[in-house]
Amino acid sequence: MKACAFFAYDKKQASIAALQGAYVIIVQEEIKIDDFDISYLLVDDLDKALFRLARMLFIEKKLVLLNEIDFICAKRLRLNTLSLDIKKDVLNNEEIVFCNNLEYLNKLGANIVYAKNVNYKQIKNSSFFYQDLMLDDKFFQNIFVPQIFTQSFANLNALTNINIKDLELLDFVFLNDFNQSTNFGQARRVIIFEEEQIVYEELQKALKNVFLCDDFKNILENNFNICLCKNKKNNFLDFLNTLNVENKDGGLW
Repeated sequence: MKACAFFAYDKKQASIAALQGAYVIIVQEEIKIDDFDISYLLVDDLDKALFRLARMLFIEKKLVLLNEIDFICAKRLRLNTLSLDIKKDVLNNEEIVFCNNLEYLNKLGANIVYAKNVNYKQIKNSSFFYQDLMLDDKFFQNIFVPQIFTQSFANLNALTNINIKDLELLDFVFLNDFNQSTNFGQARRVIIFEEEQIVYEELQKALKNVFLCDDFKNILENNFNICLCKNKKNNFLDFLNTLNVENKDGGLW
């Protein structure tokens, strides 16, 4: 698909843009012109030029400033968040965008909304992971919103529509008596995996008698109900799979 204009940071990108059918190529350094059917615009700073373009493109957008925990929640809800890379963000065509950086938003436009804490009602708390909530007269039954994200979920729900299917606000694994991954109903204990420091700290505050451990072997050897691990869930599952293979082969474990 041919485009009208390309922003090129070097000669290689400019050459690619020409081959892709550019009518105008914006550059920040002088380059040798091979195709005189293409117009070239020389600017002092491409990033500044992109920000100026974004200010025009974003003039009717709602730019929402979030605190850190709300922003993490927004990303995990797969809402439209900014990457803080203007080369990517200038292409964002959604009506509402979320960000946690005021300085960056000020460069994009003046239509900034400051997210506020909204009221919500917890109808039932079946576990740390699941609860029944009432938000703006809308009832959410047994929804997977861990308690540390309840306020963030309520705040974001007041600003945009949220797809509540397949929510992935936390990564966790339930284990049975044989240290095998299982479902909630058959679990004896749970491991929560979290690498974001602010979320990790909130989990520490919210969970009572939580076992903190980042070593997978030590996790399996200890007795606990809830473990908080600063690692990736997939790494732990790979460790379990390797362990199962070694057991089948007659290893020490």
